[in-house]
Amino acid sequence: MGKTSLVKALAKKEKLPLVEMNVADLLITFPNPTDIKLILNRLHTVVKDIGPCIILLEDFEPTDLFTMDDIESIRRIIYQFIKEFNVIYKNDPRLLVAVISYPIKEEGLLNFFDYQIVIDELDENVRYNLLKKYLEKTKLDSTIDLENLLHNYSSDEVTGGFSGEDLKKLVQGAAYQAIYENRKEIIEKDLEESYQQLVNINHGGLQTSTTKICKKNDNEENVEPPQKLEALEIEVTRLKWMISATSQMIHNALRLAFSDNREFVIRFFERFEKDRRPYALHEIAHITGMDEDVVKKVLAKKYFTMLFPKLSKKGRVVAFDRELLEKVADEFTFVNNKS
Repeated sequence: MGKTSLVKALAKKEKLPLVEMNVADLLITFPNPTDIKLILNRLHTVVKDIGPCIILLEDFEPTDLFTMDDIESIRRIIYQFIKEFNVIYKNDPRLLVAVISYPIKEEGLLNFFDYQIVIDELDENVRYNLLKKYLEKTKLDSTIDLENLLHNYSSDEVTGGFSGEDLKKLVQGAAYQAIYENRKEIIEKDLEESYQQLVNINHGGLQTSTTKICKKNDNEENVEPPQKLEALEIEVTRLKWMISATSQMIHNALRLAFSDNREFVIRFFERFEKDRRPYALHEIAHITGMDEDVVKKVLAKKYFTMLFPKLSKKGRVVAFDRELLEKVADEFTFVNNKS
């Protein structure tokens, strides 16, 4: 409903760097997500030299991937993280903004924050204005009555519950359909087909189920020790997130890498995009103008490892595209006036 966009707009308005984390980071990046102090120490190494900034803690969507036990476990991690953060960064010029999609029941959690902003589902008037904004950037067939089109696709019966991103995808899908059919203008059929595709998307995610571990004898279940079950639970949850949040992790990794060594990222990417082949260490050193030892240290960092994975013994490749690189570059323009 625009929660993250609101935080990004705040950061841009106040000209503050934005450091983004989410529960996927906590579950995937760290050996044990419950080791909150380790997570905070890693976070501190990133933000200590940045100075005043906004730290965005994203929520754990899509919740359909998890059982209620998963969700409660993740909520405990979030609660502990925010509690520890509040102690470490008390009276510190860094602002923590937590973005979540469920009602907060724990009063203790709310007490850590100065403000709570509730964003309801988009009403018909907001959907109308958003659709108008997106459609004005396209070329519509001259026979289309724009007002009727807007009232129809912004109505509760048609797009009730749609987010701003859904509405953008509705228009983008129609534009892609027109391009596919070699047309320069969007017709009503394009919007109808794009709408149906959005409605028919299966958001169910992975189906979770409870499974018996094993049996000791014919009827006697062998119950594993609690610590083993807890470790198994963490691994299963981690695996679910690895499947669902890879693109977000790449996005976050690129932000960190961009902050760390923008020149390295851009030079390596530009060359890779041109040749589309794996690069050996000495080639990367030549491309980036660095010593091989320095390149080794750069590529050893967690986020660089994700962005430039090793393809067997042939060398490194790139795990993101130009669209994402340009998006991250845009995000950094308000941080550095020279960008």
